[in-house]
Amino acid sequence: QLKLKLVEKDNRKLKETEKASCQEGVTPELLCLRKQSQDLVDENEGLKMIVHRLNVELSRYQTKFRPLSEEESSHIQGLPSKGPTPPWLVDIKYLSPLLLAYEDRMKEKDKLSTALEFLS
Repeated sequence: QLKLKLVEKDNRKLKETEKASCQEGVTPELLCLRKQSQDLVDENEGLKMIVHRLNVELSRYQTKFRPLSEEESSHIQGLPSKGPTPPWLVDIKYLSPLLLAYEDRMKEKDKLSTALEFLS
């Protein structure tokens, strides 16, 4: 009986150790998934902010300048309707330098606008 109790005790210890090691194995994977999820949420928020800023700037531009005539708008070509989407449109690594340059340009315009308002 003593031997049976020792074997049962060892068996319980092995099961507990196995459970603990399984939990340790899941934890890094879970942490990695959480980090990836948070990165995607952050990227999504950043892209929403950029879209908002671009829409504001486009709206300013459109109110400042006249709309295009039908003839002018018929000559404008957008993205190709067939084929793959250009990588610069969907891959953030291509878009990032453009966005940084855009933000720098907007800061320059804001400074100039502030200076002109101050002089008026």
